[in-house]
Amino acid sequence: MRWTTTFGVALVLASACDVTSALPATSSDRDTAVAQASADVATAALARENIPGLQIAITRGGRIVLDQGYGVRDVGARQPVESTTLFELGSITKSFTSAAILQLRERGKLKLSDQLGQYVPEYPRGKDITIMQLLQMTSGIPDHINDVPNSVKIVTASPGNLDAALALIKNMPLNFKPGTQSVYSNTNYLLLGTIVARASHMPYDEYISKNIFVPAHMIHSAFLKDESSLANMAVGYALVTANKLKVAGHIRYGWSGGAGSIVSTAGDLARWDNAFFNGRIISAADVRLATTPLYIKGKSTTYGLGWSIDQIEGIPVISHDGGMLGFTSINDVFPAIGLNIIVLTNNGDTPPDNIAKNILAKLDPEFARRRDIAALGENPQITSRAEKVWTELHIGTIDRSELTPDLNKALTPDQVAFMHAHYAGAGPPLQWIYKGKQDWPDGSTTYSYRVLFKDGSAVLVAATITKDGKFANVDTQYD
Repeated sequence: MRWTTTFGVALVLASACDVTSALPATSSDRDTAVAQASADVATAALARENIPGLQIAITRGGRIVLDQGYGVRDVGARQPVESTTLFELGSITKSFTSAAILQLRERGKLKLSDQLGQYVPEYPRGKDITIMQLLQMTSGIPDHINDVPNSVKIVTASPGNLDAALALIKNMPLNFKPGTQSVYSNTNYLLLGTIVARASHMPYDEYISKNIFVPAHMIHSAFLKDESSLANMAVGYALVTANKLKVAGHIRYGWSGGAGSIVSTAGDLARWDNAFFNGRIISAADVRLATTPLYIKGKSTTYGLGWSIDQIEGIPVISHDGGMLGFTSINDVFPAIGLNIIVLTNNGDTPPDNIAKNILAKLDPEFARRRDIAALGENPQITSRAEKVWTELHIGTIDRSELTPDLNKALTPDQVAFMHAHYAGAGPPLQWIYKGKQDWPDGSTTYSYRVLFKDGSAVLVAATITKDGKFANVDTQYD
């Protein structure tokens, strides 16, 4: 699951252009170069970001050229990450749930225009919401994870089920009229997983296993409920301080379902990508449907049906990320250059986007060049304020009048000390590069920057400013 964090593309990976400009001429030497690039990035990330273990798979031109583990899956036992080690995928599960719904539509078991209430009468507002709106995140249904106080305590304390999840939100009003906005909600896909089960007359996990894992040849994939019986399951960790880990809590299966219940390997995800994009799971027409972003009022939501559709420095990317207690994941598909990069970690506090991007930068010099080019439209006053607030946060001298009450409350002395320790080694920033902005329905705006340091490292800073001019967050992660 995920915790609160416009173009056309060719979808058949086998016919996409290959990334060759940064690689040697022969296939064998290219594979060696990919392996070396992956190892270099993984080694740096393990040392710098306190990640116990990583798993990386890379597909080029439809062929898996790397499937490798790095670091350890269990810190105490010092057991290494292998290519067969399983990780919790979190919200990458949503891509599978979407495919299952589209399969059932193709088989005449349901229609995307069907009302949620036809399948889940337990939810009182289901008659106003369609399956398509659930898929596109336009239902307005509150998130039973991110919109509910103390949800982490609830979902880790005891097993859950649909009734328990709905009890958390069924008396809450919709966040907006269905179809008018697109806002990410795990509950949408929990409900879709229930629809898969009820329309197919078999449990969700059984349907996914038979109808997706088998045709995609995913032989190292299972579900949260199976973890205790999986000999090669990674242990998930969380940061206590910048340099200290603890074993993370565990979300029980019934709370996640179609939103985040799959455990798998990077290699199996590579096989899933190949099967999905080459029409072995659903039709080519439905692949296009799933990977076409919805537009509302002429603006792309950058979300299709269980996939995010966007660009990274002008390179089209179809992707989904995931975050669980103790695990993070990213599945990036770059169809225009024939490259897939999949990264799984067992540190739930460290998004792996930067690892995937650093590998891409080593394989594609044009991406590496564009990465350090500023976007147009920078507001120097905003940049100056963001620099000031970020610097103060990381040296511990905070002008709290610049911050929202919620951010002030979150910035405890321990949290400020954590941020300082995490990035102190890089020294003062060398350069701030403006990378663009995102306006939100509540009137706030997120401004993004790539911040360079003398030691060659970089971080991505996302500073969100509310409509009344206060900083709501200043998120930082390695880039």
